[in-house]
Amino acid sequence: MSADDDIFIHMPNLVAYLQSLAQMGVQDLWIGRVHRGSPPVRDKTSKYYVPYEMYQWPSYPDYTAGAAYVISNDVAAKVYEASQTLNTSLYIDDVFMGLCANKMGIVPQYHVFFSGEGKAPYHPCIYNKMMTSHGHVDDLHQLWKQATDPKVKRFSSGFFGRIYCKIVNIVLLCKLYYEDTYPCSAAFS
Repeated sequence: MSADDDIFIHMPNLVAYLQSLAQMGVQDLWIGRVHRGSPPVRDKTSKYYVPYEMYQWPSYPDYTAGAAYVISNDVAAKVYEASQTLNTSLYIDDVFMGLCANKMGIVPQYHVFFSGEGKAPYHPCIYNKMMTSHGHVDDLHQLWKQATDPKVKRFSSGFFGRIYCKIVNIVLLCKLYYEDTYPCSAAFS
């Protein structure tokens, strides 16, 4: 796993998810918040500026946001192999990873509970499924205590707990304005 220092990782949820994938024999695993068809930034004032000479195509191959993603051992080996053969000086690590993976035929999988740039809403119904949340520096310890409290699972269990959490998740995630945390579709997963 790769994660920035301001990312909260709900390790119990992540480990349980990865163990379920391992039991199914999943290979070529690359999950996170996927950027699809993102164009290179041509604005010279941006820290993500990429000159046309460095990358000529209108969009990048799919890649995951560098804030947090998980790859399997086989993907790491394939990406390393591709990195030795690609002739590029592209310095945006997320995009470079996408170029390497694309060369090896690996496609990143979008996971709705890998957050975008925003913090996930603070609520037990969210904690029950969250994998990552972005933008935590001062509150990591407090969020860990809240999100991993055994009461969280009990809170959302049973018929009425599931219905309550479904409603809460819709209210928290399906906003009329854009918030880059979890997509509205996460409320229905």
